Amino acid sequence: MPAFSVLVVEDEADVRDVINEILALYGYSVTSAADGLEGWKLARASNYDLIITDLGIPGISGLELVRRIRAASIKTPVLIITGVIFDNSDSEIRAFQPCDVLLKPFRIDDLLKKIALLAAKIKANPSEVGKIK
Repeated sequence: MPAFSVLVVEDEADVRDVINEILALYGYSVTSAADGLEGWKLARASNYDLIITDLGIPGISGLELVRRIRAASIKTPVLIITGVIFDNSDSEIRAFQPCDVLLKPFRIDDLLKKIALLAAKIKANPSEVGKIK
């Protein structure tokens, strides 16, 4: 069975590297991007099991990245990481489902729990994930 694939879009190299290393340690296949435009290009080019994006990234914001992903009918679950207090019940976030928010700074355990919850949604509704053909 292929590894669970994750796209990490984070402009802070230290944060991106830590996330990549932790996910690889836990057996995830990780691709990363340093800005929103690169993340958008990668999201369109491959089917990922999960996309993790920061909100405050250069190029296009994380929110704009998720808007574009959903507008392109890519239903891959998204985990938004942000240092900004963000209302997870916001109507736009609900429209991005499956989607969740993790506030920075976060513990690795919290990151892994959020990923596990989104992975469970994938297993529950596998036809709802990935690109709609």
